Amino acid sequence: MSGATWSQSLGPDNDTLLNASKLRHVPLRSFRNEGHLSVRASSWRAADQLHLFLMIYLTSDTHFGDTRVLRIDRRPFPNMVAHDAALIESWNTIIGPDDDVWHLGDFMSARAGDCSELLSRLKGRKHLIIGNNDPGTTTTATGWASVQHYAEIRADGHHLILCHYAFRTWNQMGKKSINLHGHSHGRLKPMPRQFDVGVDAQELRPVTLQQILARERSPKGR
Repeated sequence: MSGATWSQSLGPDNDTLLNASKLRHVPLRSFRNEGHLSVRASSWRAADQLHLFLMIYLTSDTHFGDTRVLRIDRRPFPNMVAHDAALIESWNTIIGPDDDVWHLGDFMSARAGDCSELLSRLKGRKHLIIGNNDPGTTTTATGWASVQHYAEIRADGHHLILCHYAFRTWNQMGKKSINLHGHSHGRLKPMPRQFDVGVDAQELRPVTLQQILARERSPKGR
């Protein structure tokens, strides 16, 4: 399985961060700082060694239970039951229980049922970047590892800027940071180093940063 290994921090006190791409058998202790998962070195004794290969996936605009996506986005399903079942199956086929998934907003309709129950059916540690169609029943649901409007993380040596909305300019843009977003449902012409990770732009499935960049480098992706 291809994917991106990662380390990330938004907290000011995380002074010893490790890039997981360099760690295959390293003892680590995970901890939370203001709701953001970071990785810090722990004991180096062989007895404490932990096999680690952290995967990060990105997605957006699943709109579970929102009938508008069948009409406006013309997703190829006869009804929302089939739509939601297909997206759940795709998610769980790709995502493992120890993978991290950053959902960049518009997760589900408030009329679609219990958000906490839906989250319990989806694999992985799930982080929400709040979108314009994420009501309180979504943002307060049990099952999110973190909830925020904006985040910056590092993956595969890249500085990633995550928000539901695409930016015209963003932090560290001059140092080749990458803006990942949703909201536009594959209709927005991107700027350089800017990518829509929404399901309408990514074949209705979560993707890794490596997959996004490989597609951009391929002749068909340009």
